[in-house]
Amino acid sequence: MDVPTEGIYRLNGINVTTLRDKELSQIRNRTISFVFQHFALMHNFTVFENVALPLFKRDISKKEIKEKVDYYLEKLGIADLRKKNVSKLSGGQKQRVAIARAMAAETDIVLADEPTGALDQENGARLMELLCQMNEEGKCIIVITHDEKVASYTKRIVRIVDGQIQSDTKGERQ
Repeated sequence: MDVPTEGIYRLNGINVTTLRDKELSQIRNRTISFVFQHFALMHNFTVFENVALPLFKRDISKKEIKEKVDYYLEKLGIADLRKKNVSKLSGGQKQRVAIARAMAAETDIVLADEPTGALDQENGARLMELLCQMNEEGKCIIVITHDEKVASYTKRIVRIVDGQIQSDTKGERQ
């Protein structure tokens, strides 16, 4: 989403700094999913429409989109909200919609900024287990957090202080 200030950024062997906006958009849609700290949901859309959003730009049937969205809504315990407008949801519900959207995209990389921030402990633990499961299935999950409990779910912990790597250690999940 940002342009590097220096150096070369390669993704799957491609120098993305040389790509045009349309090509970058395709990479973001098919390779990287985002869970933003403040959700980044379309407030005039339903839960279903928000989760399906990245899938609409792909060459897949409406039936397949519906199946994927319903699967992830169920997995995150919010299937009953599918027709509800996101502006009517609580913070924790919005968080789970944002997570369902990233999961439904089924990309190789998921960037999750404070993914449990608006969740209660039970739903936070459930989410972290889902992210761990996705990692075990071969997905690269990058979690940005200040929460030591969330960090304990990871295989690797990189601590950054004032823009510099302070430490790079193995997490508890090896």
